[in-house]
Amino acid sequence: MKNTKVFNFKVVEPPKIKEVRGKDWIYYGEDNQYPKVLQDLSKSNALHSSILKSKVQNIIGEGLQSTTHPDLLTYANSDGESWDYIFENACKDYMLYGFFALNIVHTNSRESVEVFNLDAGNVRMAPKDEDDRIPCYYYSTKWNNTKKYPPRKYEKFSMVSEDDSTIWVYGTYEPGLEYYPAPPYSGGLASIALQSDVERYHQHSLQNGFTPSVWVNIPSQPQNEDEVREIYRQLEDNYTMQGSEGVGASKFILTFSDGADLKPDIQTMSTTQNDKYYLSVVDMTTDNILAAHRITSPMLLGLKTEGQLGGKNEILEAQTLFEHKVIRPDRKCLLDSMKKFLQINAQGQRVDLSVKQSKIFDDEGELNI
Repeated sequence: MKNTKVFNFKVVEPPKIKEVRGKDWIYYGEDNQYPKVLQDLSKSNALHSSILKSKVQNIIGEGLQSTTHPDLLTYANSDGESWDYIFENACKDYMLYGFFALNIVHTNSRESVEVFNLDAGNVRMAPKDEDDRIPCYYYSTKWNNTKKYPPRKYEKFSMVSEDDSTIWVYGTYEPGLEYYPAPPYSGGLASIALQSDVERYHQHSLQNGFTPSVWVNIPSQPQNEDEVREIYRQLEDNYTMQGSEGVGASKFILTFSDGADLKPDIQTMSTTQNDKYYLSVVDMTTDNILAAHRITSPMLLGLKTEGQLGGKNEILEAQTLFEHKVIRPDRKCLLDSMKKFLQINAQGQRVDLSVKQSKIFDDEGELNI
């Protein structure tokens, strides 16, 4: 129909990594705001958020320990932050973004370094040089307003760098990705967004008592496109999910027709038959999210699974598999980075560094809660 418009919400897509003329950094997403998409998804999806927190807790355990230099772990910088604090925050970024960043500050003697956390979501990479290496980084707390918050340039960390303050970025190599690594759960992003929007869809319906799937017919022709946009805006403000990003679960149809009665005709389209469909969507997305995060058993998150008793042996077996296949490799990457700077402060001596792991059950077989 000439005067019919169907409005849907956008689908979450992989970020576009691109060079922009006049900019010294590589864009992370079409508008250079992709980290915010990941942040919003972690806040809007309870399952996804729970998994991220669970993985962080499993990786950091009860804290760092060293048999060779325990005294070095007390302070990582002049702000009094411990290495446990640096380790935990780096782990959070690594789980959320797929990489983490540290601000390395040389002391006056240049024989030791101070280490500070940087929000990896605020770091942008410079284009690669002729040696196919990233020479430097840019940091801003507000990439959507670089005039007010101009990005600061940092050289890449090196002990021979003339700059006292540099940045160290770590991310695992992935074929086809030159700059920003994909988050470890990237295969489940669509399911995370879909599940979040299904929840918001139902919340909106309950709060407003107005089913978003509606047909709005205005029995008169609009005077111009501006009037069409204004009517659409008012309907969108009142009857669609506010702040919804990514996959949308609702839509409305707006039409204009010739007619004497100027009163809009609003017809709801029954969605009660969709209840089973939504339940199946939730089940499907839950399975996909667990798989994307490589969760070996839902019991690790306190989720009951049909056919599983949830006994001590089952939980221990699931935790052991999870520890060896998922947690241990990520922990090693983080520990190796921490060890790199601890050994500088130990004047090049070998530093033994490990994590004191938490126990699910105490010595008497009771759950540690």
